[in-house]
Amino acid sequence: MAVVGEKSSMPLAVLGTGILGSAIARRLLEAGYPLVVYNRTRRKAEALAALGARVADSPAQAIEAAEAVLVVLTDGPAVEQVLFQSRPELQFKNKLIIQTSTILPEENRRFAERIKQAGGRYLEAPVLGSVPEARERRLIVMAAGPEQLFQEARPVLETLGPDPVYVGPYGQAAALK
Repeated sequence: MAVVGEKSSMPLAVLGTGILGSAIARRLLEAGYPLVVYNRTRRKAEALAALGARVADSPAQAIEAAEAVLVVLTDGPAVEQVLFQSRPELQFKNKLIIQTSTILPEENRRFAERIKQAGGRYLEAPVLGSVPEARERRLIVMAAGPEQLFQEARPVLETLGPDPVYVGPYGQAAALK
């Protein structure tokens, strides 16, 4: 498996292409990552196809096509619905889920455990900033979870903001935000 963040051919997925998710997806495409996108409202994702993204029909299809998946959704219930609507025991095996949404610390801990049980890896990495910061690589990224996963995901996180910060165990980044 490629080190997460190697830009050569390591495919990424973005789940959630609303205002911020779309800006993050554009930034990843500009950085050279192969990208698959999914949004519950498909037309929002289709706008990224002209820039080179592939549009998935389901979250499971996007997750399957990627080595690392950035989740950029509105809240905890949306994250839960999109991530766990199908059979997670199949879709998360050997995948790194980078959860950037603003959700509660306890939701992060619960999602991390579910993904770990399904054979995946989970990094809590909420971002501070909006569209201009995402486009200009100025998002503030705080990460929580195993430090090894932070180091593994660091090249991807550095595509979003120049100085991602590791803040400790699950729940810490959400609490700080």
